[in-house]
Amino acid sequence: MLAKMKRRGLALFVAMVMVLGMLPTAALADELENDGTNMETIVLTPETTSPESTDEVDLPESTDEVDLPESTDEVDLPESTDEVDLPESTDEVDLPESTDEVDLPESTDEVDLPESTDEVDLPESTDEVDLPESTGEVTPPESTELPAPEAPAIVVPVEDVLENAIIETTTEDDAVITVSGLLPEGAYVEAYPVEVVLEDLTVLAAYDITIYDGEGNVWQPDESVTVDIQTPVLADVEEVEIYHMENVDADPEYVETITAESDVATFSAESFSIYVVTVTQNGHEVGKLTMTEGQSFSIRGHYSDWDHQWNIVRGNDVLEITSGRYNRTVQLKAVGSGTAIVQHTYYYWFWKQTECYEVRVEAKELEPTNTKVPVKFYVLDPERGAPTSGEDQGYKNYFPSTTDKTKEYNVYDGIPGTMTDAAWDALRGEDGRLVIYDEYTNPNGTALGLDDDWFALTKEDDALEAMYESFGISPEDAQQYELVWYVIKCQGGQGKSQGKDDNGKAADVHVDGYLKNVAVDVTYHSNFGTDQTKVDNTAKTGPYTTWTYDTTGLPKRNGYTFLGWSEERGDDATVAYEAGESITLMSSLHLYAVWAETPKTGTLTVNKIVEGEATLPNDFKILVKSNGNTVYTLGLTADPANDVIGPDADANYTWTISNVTPGIYSIDEENALVDEYDLTSNANTTWVSVTAGNMSAVDVTNRYTDASDKTASFTIKKVDSDTTNGLEGAVFHICADVNCDGACGNGKNVTTGNSGLATISGLENGKTYYLREIDAPEGYKLGNTVYKITVAGEHEKQTTGGNIFSYLWKLAASVFAGTDEHAASVVRDQQGNFLIPNEKISGELEITKKFSGIDELPSNFCMLVSDADDGEVVQALYVSDAKEGTDGHSYIWTLNLDEGSYIVEETGYARAGYDISISVDEKTNVTTPRTTVVVTEDYTAKVSFVNAYTANTPAPIDPVEISFTGMKYLDDKHSDLPEFNFYLKQVNTENETVEDANEIKNFSTSLVPYGDVTNNEYGQITFPVQCFDAAGIYWYQVSEVISGDAFDYDTSIYYIKVVVVEENHQLKATPSYYKMVDGEAQSVDTVAFYNKTKSSIAPVEIPFTGMKYLDGKHVDLPAFNFYLKQVDTEGNTVDTAGEAKTYSASLVPGGRVTNNQNGQINFPTQRFDAAGIYWYQVSEVISDNKYDYDTSMFYIKVDVVEENGQLKARDSYYKLVDGVAEDAVTVEFYNETKGGGQTETPTISVEKTADKSSVRRGESLTYTITVTNESETVAATNVKIVDTLPNGYTVTSYDNGTVNGNTITWTIDELAAGATERFTITGTVDSDAAGTLTNSVAVTFAEDPNAAPTDEVATSVSSGTTPTPGTSDDGDDDDDDDDDRGNGGDGTVNIPDGNVPQGSQTDDGVTDIGGNDVPLGDAPSVPVTGAEDPVEITDDGVPMGNLPQTGTMATPANPTVTLGALAMSASLVAAGLAITISRKREEDFLD
Repeated sequence: MLAKMKRRGLALFVAMVMVLGMLPTAALADELENDGTNMETIVLTPETTSPESTDEVDLPESTDEVDLPESTDEVDLPESTDEVDLPESTDEVDLPESTDEVDLPESTDEVDLPESTDEVDLPESTDEVDLPESTGEVTPPESTELPAPEAPAIVVPVEDVLENAIIETTTEDDAVITVSGLLPEGAYVEAYPVEVVLEDLTVLAAYDITIYDGEGNVWQPDESVTVDIQTPVLADVEEVEIYHMENVDADPEYVETITAESDVATFSAESFSIYVVTVTQNGHEVGKLTMTEGQSFSIRGHYSDWDHQWNIVRGNDVLEITSGRYNRTVQLKAVGSGTAIVQHTYYYWFWKQTECYEVRVEAKELEPTNTKVPVKFYVLDPERGAPTSGEDQGYKNYFPSTTDKTKEYNVYDGIPGTMTDAAWDALRGEDGRLVIYDEYTNPNGTALGLDDDWFALTKEDDALEAMYESFGISPEDAQQYELVWYVIKCQGGQGKSQGKDDNGKAADVHVDGYLKNVAVDVTYHSNFGTDQTKVDNTAKTGPYTTWTYDTTGLPKRNGYTFLGWSEERGDDATVAYEAGESITLMSSLHLYAVWAETPKTGTLTVNKIVEGEATLPNDFKILVKSNGNTVYTLGLTADPANDVIGPDADANYTWTISNVTPGIYSIDEENALVDEYDLTSNANTTWVSVTAGNMSAVDVTNRYTDASDKTASFTIKKVDSDTTNGLEGAVFHICADVNCDGACGNGKNVTTGNSGLATISGLENGKTYYLREIDAPEGYKLGNTVYKITVAGEHEKQTTGGNIFSYLWKLAASVFAGTDEHAASVVRDQQGNFLIPNEKISGELEITKKFSGIDELPSNFCMLVSDADDGEVVQALYVSDAKEGTDGHSYIWTLNLDEGSYIVEETGYARAGYDISISVDEKTNVTTPRTTVVVTEDYTAKVSFVNAYTANTPAPIDPVEISFTGMKYLDDKHSDLPEFNFYLKQVNTENETVEDANEIKNFSTSLVPYGDVTNNEYGQITFPVQCFDAAGIYWYQVSEVISGDAFDYDTSIYYIKVVVVEENHQLKATPSYYKMVDGEAQSVDTVAFYNKTKSSIAPVEIPFTGMKYLDGKHVDLPAFNFYLKQVDTEGNTVDTAGEAKTYSASLVPGGRVTNNQNGQINFPTQRFDAAGIYWYQVSEVISDNKYDYDTSMFYIKVDVVEENGQLKARDSYYKLVDGVAEDAVTVEFYNETKGGGQTETPTISVEKTADKSSVRRGESLTYTITVTNESETVAATNVKIVDTLPNGYTVTSYDNGTVNGNTITWTIDELAAGATERFTITGTVDSDAAGTLTNSVAVTFAEDPNAAPTDEVATSVSSGTTPTPGTSDDGDDDDDDDDDRGNGGDGTVNIPDGNVPQGSQTDDGVTDIGGNDVPLGDAPSVPVTGAEDPVEITDDGVPMGNLPQTGTMATPANPTVTLGALAMSASLVAAGLAITISRKREEDFLD
């Protein structure tokens, strides 16, 4: 009963509120507020801009009504819940359109449903409640009072194709659109942002939303669905309104918003097109005004009761709220140009209202201020240390600090000065005013200070002298300090106005500085067991780098890992500073080592990222290997037994492996290729280091690109079956019908071009085609072979650079000569063209030769058969080629010739001493023995020659003729060739007989031009006929004319030897051919020249990489050296990798490289401009005895091929194991530190000597410095020798070094174990020198920075001068030459051999290069103890050694030594004066 009364009371209260809301009220505008700070208050009405003539805008009288929503979707019952409490299966009952929910009283939590069930049955295709058939209503308990309208029956959708689903999409402006409700199976949503302008509404976002069903058809819902729009523009907006538009020009239709929280707006949609999100106005229109940048103003909101809040929902860089955020009037300032929207929310009675104001701010040009603002400088007391911030440390801790204004430097005026133009250029804004606000320090660290050239003190010398005196620092000690200006301050907040305040008063600018390099101590503690310490007494205030634990030399804690340094002692200390971290030292500091128990295993996470539409094959796996052995196999299912968890997603697969032994692991993948997809992968191979106690992760990305639309193509070449020359005009038909006669309408025809080529493209994967010739080239028989073409795909690996690999899906056509399964593949030429031969149409020619009157025909007799069209000789027929007749005086030649007309003629028929009568066929006594004959297909043409010889008076011997021929090849072909020029030159030997062919070179000195000739298109070279009329030996030289740079010409030189002899009163000539090879003549069969077309293809580059490991790690590594050398194979093809070592006899240096700190070796990128096979050899340089070096030898094979007009390079790696090349993944070298990682620290000694213990003024004085590495096994590196010269001594010469003031510095990159280096300095004693000259030297080296051996030598100076010096031996072992360091004497250093591996390995670890293999002797090596023979260091391998090192800084003078020297000099002077006075008195007494 009490609850019912409460509900009725609440209903009565709501009704009273509604009535009061309709009563008229007056909205009165308050007067303009002004606080005296140039602030404007603006009361806005819709479409009102800020007028220039008034500071106030009157709002109109308020409306008498409060606009409430027209309808509500809920029925409010007293104190009822918003839900129908059903049994556990559901929380809501959906009612039809008149109401979304039924509020039932608290007295019941059930709906009367049939007794047989306590749940609401929901059909599969709908989210609605399935009610009993007997009623379409929800029957509430009798005690429930429902409103008058009856709720219609709940309609159950009849379409069972709908399902409850959630779909979403992301727009191009990063908004997320989500649709949920009853949707078609397989539905998806698309949305695009659109530009929409609504009058009197502020549009925040608008999207054109479309839903598609599973078939891709546009779908509209029968019932409403829920839409969420999530976008960042809603983040600061409290209430929004949603509007629906059919298109951008349609009228907006208001849609009720369900919720608007955070950055998400939710609403119901009954159809889909454009939905617009606007700022909720609640009946108020948008006010608009215009301001100027820098202007402050206020806005008074409409009349309201309570709960004001103002927000800038857009344009935070344009406006800022200065005060009144929760008042009716808000104060704002225009801080930038642009447009902003200000939102005001408040409550009018019990209704929340919202109004918006659009403010457009115009930019204002400000006049730059004068940059010469005076500056006051202050310096922090050095006892305060280096500052860590710009915070004030109290005026008493600065100079000046006195409050006595009569002092030149006092706390009020500071040290006068200014900021320079450089400071203003760096710190002023566009308006020319300072932009530092209250203070400015170096953003990289306060102690680093600001630029020196920013500041200028008015009286710098006087001010600094007063400052040092104030701090108790002497002028001498002041030299070690550096004054650093570290902060600029604008006191009193005046800097916010950027140089001047609003009243034009100049800002009070202060600059504070501190003294850097104040000596302090940093003490490092081991912090376990008995605490041990190491003090760094070289530290100074300012930037400081903490030591690594190894640098301290403190004992290590077994079973623990060093983490860093703390300022607290004990096991509970936490890391405050990392080792090697740059910090700021303010004073002396104690640092304690922080330890953590060392874990024994680590964790490895492998992330497989799959991009694209393809999915990984079921047999996909990732192999995790250690030293080449597979340790973990990661498949698409987890493996908990082996501590493998994962994968955890469909697109991004993650495997987590625990308890992984620390080490280096390689990550490879298998079975990742998917048919009809291109694959780009970054893992082939990827390397990862796993360390104990840490998690290591590696990402492997596979990007799949759909390549299913690719087609195949192939090229055929129609060739002559005899010559393989290309044939033009052959017509082929291709189709998918094996029985096609070439006339089907489904195929296509192709015709070969002038080179016999025809390309067929567009062939689909998996299909079979048939190719047949339907028209043969002219003069050729029609081919009757049907060719079968099958199309299949495969992946081709390509290197795209670095560790990125592409596997391109390519379709390839295979061509078979026949249609059955056993048909053979068609032969391809070097260009990959399929060769299809045709036979010429031919006939037979029979030639009969009869003769009488002599026993045999002349030896040079020949029957020539020539083409009647062009006269080219087809065949030359000799007696030896013929079939001899039965009568002994006849010959028969039978030829198979192409159809056509031919000329048959005989030559060489004359016989000395005989007359001849010749008959040809039916013609007798012909003067020219020639006839024309026609050869046709399937017919034998016959021709007959008859010669009758009659003896006569012997005649002189007839001359003999001979023709030289040769062949020209271009790119290994001799068809379709351009013309090249050739020389034939006769060697003038004056008919001398040459018995030995090798002696021909003796006769090539005097050549006479005979003429040049060219080849024909088939490459044949026919030189002019040579005629000889006497027996003898004749020599000719043949060479090619080089013209232009389009080809790589064959520069071979040939010689032709012609031996002419007389036999049977006839001359016979016999040629022999020779080619010059390496200066010697070698017999050859013919003259042949081979040219290559210079490639216009762009070269291809490929990088080689490798890894270096030291003690099983590849982090924080020192630099090791490696050789990359190209194996010179002179173009020989290497069929197997094992044969690579046979070509290592001739090596050319390819570069010397080092690894980086992470062990990666990046060899120089190799460039290839021609196809071929290239070999490289990789080895490590052994340079000292610190490590056990890896003496492995690797070979890299690079296959460079040309594909589709591009060069592509593929590399393969091999490692020599027991003399056999085995496959390797990459180049890897593993070194071990000798002594289990504990290396000896070298000991360096230095000795300083002078050639005289006493000198006179003007006399020469030579110093010698001897530096020795006392260690027997370890070299010292970066050895620096700094010699400090005394006053009164002028240097005239010195060994190469760097001079800086009175110091000379030498640097030795590496001083080998037991090695000694000497340096000399020669000079003269100054004329005013007196007392003792003390020369000191100090040495530092990298292995022990704290060890600094020193030595010094003192030489007394006596009065008087030295006569002109002559030449004399200085008494030492030197040869006293000016350059004795390089030309003998005791300055020569013998460097023994290094331990560079010598080729293939033997059992004792020494690498043996057999046969003609060249050892790596050209590599400079570092001396190794025990080696005896010196190694020759070539020019290109010598390190720079002791050459001057630019930028080397001299060690500053030790003030203690300096003062001591001054004191000693003063004592000597005093003693001298005392002796002089005493003698004078003695002389006076004697007189």
